[in-house]
Amino acid sequence: MATAVSDREAALRAAIERDPADAAAHGELAAHYYAVGKLDESVSEYSLACRLAPDVPEGRYNLAATLNACGDTSAALDIVEQAERDFPDSAIIHYGKACVLQRIGRLDESLASFTIALELDPNHADTWYGVGIVLLRQGDPLRASSFFERALDVAPNHTGARYMRDALSGQARTRPDKSFVQELFDGYAAYYDEHMLEQLGYRAPQILCNTLANELRGAPELRVLDLGCGTGLVGSRLRPRAGQLVGVDLARGMLDRARTLDCYDRLECCDVLDFLNEQSHATQDLVVAADLFIYFAELDEVFAAIRHVLTPCGLFAFTVEEHTSEGWSVGPSGRFRHSRAYLETLRDRLGYTPRSFERTVIRHDGGEPCQGFIVAWSAGPETDLSL
Repeated sequence: MATAVSDREAALRAAIERDPADAAAHGELAAHYYAVGKLDESVSEYSLACRLAPDVPEGRYNLAATLNACGDTSAALDIVEQAERDFPDSAIIHYGKACVLQRIGRLDESLASFTIALELDPNHADTWYGVGIVLLRQGDPLRASSFFERALDVAPNHTGARYMRDALSGQARTRPDKSFVQELFDGYAAYYDEHMLEQLGYRAPQILCNTLANELRGAPELRVLDLGCGTGLVGSRLRPRAGQLVGVDLARGMLDRARTLDCYDRLECCDVLDFLNEQSHATQDLVVAADLFIYFAELDEVFAAIRHVLTPCGLFAFTVEEHTSEGWSVGPSGRFRHSRAYLETLRDRLGYTPRSFERTVIRHDGGEPCQGFIVAWSAGPETDLSL
């Protein structure tokens, strides 16, 4: 893969050397940089492409979208607002402005821009989907669901719209929609760490590993399974404790980022339940899952599969977002939330033993703190992994 990426970059660089004024080549190189997580380079190339072809609204949109992904929402908004004056009839510019406004929580204005984009191009499924997300954040799930349906009318295979529609209608599946998770996180991988840690104040990996440090104490080298490992935010912290560290994730883009850390002995690109069901009994000393179960409604099956792979003194540590009533619910973001009572019922039914439980702010969402639970259970009667 590394050779292919280098060849692609070399080919684009060669095209630019032949014709430095080739705006399309600069745009393609910018898209390549974005895909491999080089966001500063992507911004630079998109900026150059815009200077070379100032009359192309898609170029302005791409630059603004990349700045938005980098978290430079002020610069992104400046660009789309100027582009809106230059290209008042461009649906993609109004869509881009709506996305930036949504990112910074100006939801009424975002909705207005999405509406203009739909008037100009009613066949853009992402715009229908974007309106649904805004309405959901405004506390109107019924109307939001109708917009997700409209997105599916335009693009029947729109994974995000299908996921959100099913979640809101109560048709959520026990297992996450694989295509939705893959598409979401492959697109997110390039800027995941920066967005989560710097902009959303994502604390789950750090708090989870602090909990494990207290639980494991002087434990020897452990066989560790990191489910939904993403870019390796948990695995990199656990490496000193692990004799063997395996990461599992559905998104190849996230695993490519994790691979650069060189902390995993093995990385598997597959569904976590498929992986667990293929493992032998009692093969793992520690199973961790940070921010994984926000894509599961019912947790019975996956918790049972984890119990199966844990050794008799094995530890299971995970995070969930808090649901304050009974059972589980879907939040405005489409992520699932689970109640403490629901977790404790499953714990007792499956034979886990409680080790620790902490309620804390896991991240911020829309500027508001997102409460969650940091939980550790052992697979059987309370034992000490350090023995």
